[in-house]
Amino acid sequence: MGLEEKALEFEQFLRKREYNTAIKLATAEVSLTTDGVKGGFWSRQRQRACRLRERCNTRNYLTVAFTGFWPGFRDDDNEVLNLFSYAARLVGLGVRIDYSDPDLLVFSCFGDQNLNKFIRATRILYLGENVRPDFGYADYSLTFDTSDYCGRNIYTPLWLLRSNIYSAKTADYHPYDPTELEAPRQINQGRDAVAYIGNNTTPIRVEAINELKKAGIPVDCFGSQTRPVSDKVKTLSQYRYSLCFENTFTPGYVTEKIIDSFLAGSIPLYWGGAPPDIFNLDEYFICSPYKTMASNIEEFASWKNGTCRSCIPALLRRGAFNKTKSSVVCRLATVIMDLF
Repeated sequence: MGLEEKALEFEQFLRKREYNTAIKLATAEVSLTTDGVKGGFWSRQRQRACRLRERCNTRNYLTVAFTGFWPGFRDDDNEVLNLFSYAARLVGLGVRIDYSDPDLLVFSCFGDQNLNKFIRATRILYLGENVRPDFGYADYSLTFDTSDYCGRNIYTPLWLLRSNIYSAKTADYHPYDPTELEAPRQINQGRDAVAYIGNNTTPIRVEAINELKKAGIPVDCFGSQTRPVSDKVKTLSQYRYSLCFENTFTPGYVTEKIIDSFLAGSIPLYWGGAPPDIFNLDEYFICSPYKTMASNIEEFASWKNGTCRSCIPALLRRGAFNKTKSSVVCRLATVIMDLF
């Protein structure tokens, strides 16, 4: 519903701060519809427009609430909050946590989202998973999806937020310096074998592991279903190769797996949708989604034995991190500036 013509027109009125016109449009849509779901959408949009009209324009901060995030998520220390704070500073605003009547509700796809508690807030969906945004519930989204959905979505890959610019204080992963990814990396002196670390045993991963073993390449598996690890990078640094398979293959969807492998000095065997204009994939072995896994692994075995390597080529193309960061931050700052 959020991508229908009337909804896009409504959003443009809000972005121009023509609140009365937006309220009039939403009121008309509520009166015209007999569909309960659609009526609920427009009723919420009317309340949202009223909330934006009532907001004190002299206030120099945004109020933000979080809901529907993963277990252990801290609303006062997380990469999404740090990204919002960074973008808001560009337009002269601070960010404060407030659950009473927030300007922004940032929600995700884990557990109870409790959206009805924040009916007046502008909603921004954050997805670190390969899931499509639903603009019947979200006003804007930050996702892996490369489509901008008529200006509603901002491509925000998880690996960007795991850098030391935005990362939260957690033992789950190592924040990295972006400049590390744009320079070659010394290969570790670990075991001449492949390590796999993962919590989801997808069929494509199982098939790859079986084909590697058939080709005589040893594989050690780690994760919640086999051998849990507390430090992924440290574990990977003990292996010269790493199986870096995304959960699913979708253009733009690339998680921290290939980043962790690179930081560990472990050569990644990659399958996924890493954008070639961002990632320097030309000098890596990339499994093709258009070939059988047996063919991919046969080619990998030849590639592995064909060259003596001392360094892993730069993972990101020169300037790619800053280009991606600037796109995310500037687009988010523009939304904040227009609405608030």
